[in-house]
Formats: sequence, structure tokens, C-alpha cells
Amino acid sequence: MSPLLLQTSDLEVDAVINLTDIIAKVSYRIIDSDPPQILELDVFDVTPSTASIWMKSSETVTVEIKHGKTSRYSNSIKVDQVSEVMEYTISGLSQGTTYHYSLILTDKSGNITETPNRTFTTSLENGQILGSNVTTVSKDKLSPPIITLLEAIEEQSAKSIQINWKQGDDQDVDGYIIYRSNSVNGEYFEIKKVGKETFSIIDYEVEEESTYYYKIRSIQGSNQSILSDYLAIYIPAEITSPIRISNEEQMSSISKTLILLIAGIIVVVGILYKISSKIVSMKRESENKKKKRQNKLKDPAYYSDSF
Repeated sequence: MSPLLLQTSDLEVDAVINLTDIIAKVSYRIIDSDPPQILELDVFDVTPSTASIWMKSSETVTVEIKHGKTSRYSNSIKVDQVSEVMEYTISGLSQGTTYHYSLILTDKSGNITETPNRTFTTSLENGQILGSNVTTVSKDKLSPPIITLLEAIEEQSAKSIQINWKQGDDQDVDGYIIYRSNSVNGEYFEIKKVGKETFSIIDYEVEEESTYYYKIRSIQGSNQSILSDYLAIYIPAEITSPIRISNEEQMSSISKTLILLIAGIIVVVGILYKISSKIVSMKRESENKKKKRQNKLKDPAYYSDSF
């Protein structure tokens, strides 16, 4: 701020200055460094192909909506309005699918707020949400999917796992629910819902030096299948080339393990048989010797020779 300068060239020495006659004009600007705050956020009117987002912020902002089938957000929409309240309908979605979304708010001073990742699931054509109010049925009534491939890759130091599957038979289903666990017999948590046209997803929420186990179930109306057989993959600290684990490889590995196990059992049984035969042979030999001694004791000639 510039200092207040008084011109005194026309004043006499010892003159009295009346400051009430001096008017000072001061201008200033307050710098806004506070990012906008989201007061309310909701997703409503979800259909098989659309979803509406409503947002209220603490100040006037512009809004960018990022959304997609993963937290990498394959789509970005800049809403053409500047307001404290925003309502926008996303279209072109797939039915029965989990979508990820995030909002970026920018105020007039350029301060930015980005919401954490959130999700919503589009409904099926009948208006229901995939997997809600369902009953688990037997494999004969609804077959579970078959996980065909897990592929781990690393791009720009970020690791991910692609999961591919196929329906176990020709049954018409409404969609699939994908689950993940950190141990083969641990609890499996839902990570994704997808419609019947989708047979592959990418899991970005993975960490290095960890093993992940995946299972999937089919949804058909009010029925859900049992969980599929698992397929597992290990994520090393560094992935120089894609790591692929197929269902055939895992089954082959299981088959090899079973073969080795059966072979080991056969060897053990053979050893036990030899030991058992040896024991039986020794027992028979001992019994034969005992009978011979008893027969000698019964023979009168044995006693006559002794005396």
C-alpha cells in the first residue's frame, strides 16, 4: 500500500492543518484461498441407462463430473452452469453395472475441491438393482460363471488385475457380481456389479507383494448362483511383463498336485504293505518254530533220548 502524501508547499511555517478536510481513498483486495465445500451430494433417479447427480456447495462454482466403470474414470463432463446448486443427468450407461464417479469443484478464485471416489449401480430393465432380494440356488438351476483368466500388469508404477470370465452354460442371466479375498478360505467381498454383456473388468485397488483370490456369481431375476471356483494371482513388487493365470493352468497345477499326492500315497501304501508283509512273515515263522517245539515236547522219543 502506498503511503499517504500531503502537499505542504503552499502552507506557512507553523500553519495548522485541519485533517477533517482531508479525504483518503483506500482500495484493497481480499485473497480467497479457501476451497469450496460440498454441503450435499446425492445420486437419484437411477435407471438402466441414466443416473442423476445433485450437488450443493458452499459458494458459486463450476463443476466437472468424472465417471466410469473403474476408479480411473474413462469419461469427463464439464457442466455448463455456474451456481451453488448443480443437477446433471449422466446418460449412455449400461444396465446393472457399478459406476465410479467424482466431482471437481472450482470457485471463482481458482480454488479446487475434488470429492473422493463414490459409486452407484444402474438398475436392470425390470427396475431392480442387480443382486438385491435374491435367493441362492443350486448349480443345477443356475450355473456359476467360470473365471478364465487373471492378468496382472504395471503401467506408470500403477498395478492392476484384469479378470475375464464366461458363463458356465447357455443360460440367459441379468448380470454378474465379482468378489475378492486376500486368502483362499477368507471372506470374499463384493467389488463390482456388471450387466450381462460384460465379461471382463479391471481391479485397480491392488497392492504389491499380495495374493488376490477372485470368485464370481451369476444373477438371474430373483436367483443368484453359488460362488464360482476361485482363481488367484500374486502381485510382485515389480511387474516387467504381464503375469497371466488361466483357469486351465490352475486346473493343470491342481491336477499335478493331485498326481503327486496320489503317487506319494501309493509309495507310502507300498512301504506299509512291505512292512506288513514282513511282520506277517516273521509272525508265521515264529509260530512255526513254536509249533515245532511243541511237537518235540509231545514226542516220547524226545524224553527217552534225554534220559
